[in-house]
Parts: sequence; C-alpha cells; structure tokens
Amino acid sequence: MQLNVYIISHPLIKQIASITNNENIISCIKEKNTQQLGLLLIYETIRKWLVIQSLYIKKLHLIKEIDIIHKTESYIIITNIPNNQSLVSEITTLLPNSQLSLIHIYEEEGKWQINNKCNFIPNIIEKYKKIIIIEKYLQTGYITKLLDYLLSEKNVRISQIRITCIACQTLTLEILGAKYPHLNIYTTKIIENQKVYNKYFLSRLNFK
Repeated sequence: MQLNVYIISHPLIKQIASITNNENIISCIKEKNTQQLGLLLIYETIRKWLVIQSLYIKKLHLIKEIDIIHKTESYIIITNIPNNQSLVSEITTLLPNSQLSLIHIYEEEGKWQINNKCNFIPNIIEKYKKIIIIEKYLQTGYITKLLDYLLSEKNVRISQIRITCIACQTLTLEILGAKYPHLNIYTTKIIENQKVYNKYFLSRLNFK
C-alpha cells in the first residue's frame, strides 16, 4: 500500500501556516500563530481517528444524548525539543487524555543520534496508544531515525502512528513511502523543489 498523504486545505489553517512561515512577522505574533496552528494540525489529524462514545441520560420525560471521547482514547504527542516547543505548548488542552513526549534527535558527523538525556518518550507504549508526531517541517534523516526508534525499540506498530507538519518535501515522502507503507501524514504544503525546501524551510531548524 502507498503512503497516505493528506493535504490540509482549510483556508484558516492555510492562512495561519502562511503567517508562521513568514520570517518578517513580529516574533510575538508568530509565536501565538504557531500555538494556534499546532492545535489545528492536531485537530485535523485526529478528526477521523478519534473514537466518540454516546451516553444516554434518562430524565423524567426525555432521554438526553451526550457525546464524549471514548475512555480508551489515549494519545502520545511526540516532537523534537529544539524546534517545536511553541507548536505543541497548547495541545494537551485539546486532548485531555494525552501526554506530551519531547525528544532531542540531532545530526553529528552525518549520523542521526538520540540524546538519551533529553528523551522523554515512555519506556513502555501500550498497543492502544495513538501516537502523533508533530513537526514544523519534515527532515528526512530526523523523521526516519524517530520512526525506526519507535518501531524497533518501542515495538510500536505503524498503524499507531500519524505524522502532522506544516510543510514537507516530495523526496521525503518518497523515502517514507518506500520504507513505511501504511503510514499516514498530514501537511498543509508539499514542496517539490529540494533546494527551495532546504533554503526556506529546513534552514530554520536546529538539529545540533
């Protein structure tokens, strides 16, 4: 099966993403927009994944229906510490039964490493847990290192994982599709030109 890529096309999300991508915006405005964007990206990612349970409350002359999040719903939100703290700062307010797990993955001498002192991913991840990896911009080496770690070290199934990001490049999607079929990715923008992506997006990230 091919990689499942979903383009988030809601006008409000695209507008906020455009502001976040603009380097000329005042930092405090960009910070607030990034927080809002993080919430909206998570919403779009879980919209059809979230399990809702209906409760029926019987009153004297009527029955009232209430929809609540199913008690088994539980999420782990994973992101790289140096680049995305503002993106995830408000996410746990949207998902009550969620855990924010930060990790630091960096590149050294052409190899991707995990900083074990800054790895807050749980030692045991239950099979019912749903994992969302949220990033501003996908970097191929980083995301493959993280996925390999989750699959081999944490014994997570690919069906438990979804990735959401502001932007990614075609090359990254091709590599992920070949290595991790069945993976679901949500993004507002796909950049075909690798040089453009590296210059205007990846250059803002810190992988040291």
